[in-house]
Amino acid sequence: MSSGSKPLMVEFVGTPGAGKTTLMKAAGEILGEQGVRAYSVLDAARPVAERTFLGRLVNRLIPTRFHRQVLWQIFSLASLVYRFKFLRRRGELIRYVTD
Repeated sequence: MSSGSKPLMVEFVGTPGAGKTTLMKAAGEILGEQGVRAYSVLDAARPVAERTFLGRLVNRLIPTRFHRQVLWQIFSLASLVYRFKFLRRRGELIRYVTD
């Protein structure tokens, strides 16, 4: 992926034991063979959160041993904000899918 490309997110959804983790690992290996770096949500949370204004503040102001936990919270909050923005812009799509 070039530095100007937007990341692609793929979500595996299913019941416990359905094989989501196994499928994710296999997809990651295939993508890796093609030169694409794949991350799980947990792996991606820290680098994404670190690039935000709040993430930079955490790195400066919070003790290092708490970085991972605090950055995860920032990532989760940002994800929630993006979901609400998507819902506001694409309400008709959500209603269509859920009806």
